Amino acid sequence: ISQEIATEDMGKANVKFCIFFTNTQGANYSDAYIDDIAAFVQRDLDIELSAITTEAVQVSRSFDVGMRLFNTGSTTVTSVEGYYQFNDQTPVSQTFNVNIPANTHANLSFDVPAHLIPDTYTLTMGIVKVNGIEDDDPTNNTLTQKTSIACATTQRLPMFEHFTSSSCGTCPQLSQQMETFCNGNPGKYTYVKYQMNWPAPGDPYYTSECGVRKTYFGVISLPTLFMDAVDYEFNPVTQSDFDSHYDTPSAVEIEGAYSVEGNTIHITADLMAFADLDD
Repeated sequence: ISQEIATEDMGKANVKFCIFFTNTQGANYSDAYIDDIAAFVQRDLDIELSAITTEAVQVSRSFDVGMRLFNTGSTTVTSVEGYYQFNDQTPVSQTFNVNIPANTHANLSFDVPAHLIPDTYTLTMGIVKVNGIEDDDPTNNTLTQKTSIACATTQRLPMFEHFTSSSCGTCPQLSQQMETFCNGNPGKYTYVKYQMNWPAPGDPYYTSECGVRKTYFGVISLPTLFMDAVDYEFNPVTQSDFDSHYDTPSAVEIEGAYSVEGNTIHITADLMAFADLDD
């Protein structure tokens, strides 16, 4: 959705926008999420390099390099000349023939992949020309990203995070489907269930930690299933999706242990990182 605003307020300091929802159907809403909002002056010719789509941690020494563009100008973009460079290595340049109308995103990938030895690099990416000339705003044409190449890999164990409740009438079906799925993939996954405090009367196994994780994912209905943070809603994971995750190597090895002391469970985790991780 795009909306042009051309009132006398534009250009002044501290202009504010209010985005609101009007319920005209009489339905009940518990949450509303709005994101990807951009307010900008629309120039004639302007491409914004909005993101580097290459993962910051790479488990392979050879990988594709990509970028996400946003045409903030009023002119349709038909060609983009861009480049990427790791540290002070020779830049890789390419001219892309594209069709990006105004207020539209596009994902592009360079034909020449990166080939790097394990180390930590600064990836610089930039746009040089748009439609054969420099665009009207060069300040949004460059991005940098720290990129780490793993020195080794380990077997990935996909992680299921399952939000459910004993008072939820539709929850047992997904639990039974996932139990059957997991029985067919022994030792190849990790699984955490979070009991929720709704619908009334909730679940006696609900804890505040479950609520924190619910808020993190923005879960608003039960049951809800995630695999490696991918939302499957109330559907079981397919074998092909699971195999795709399982067959993607990991750059971190995790080992855990626990002990029980009264009503307290003490948990420790040891992490061995094969790449430079910030968090």
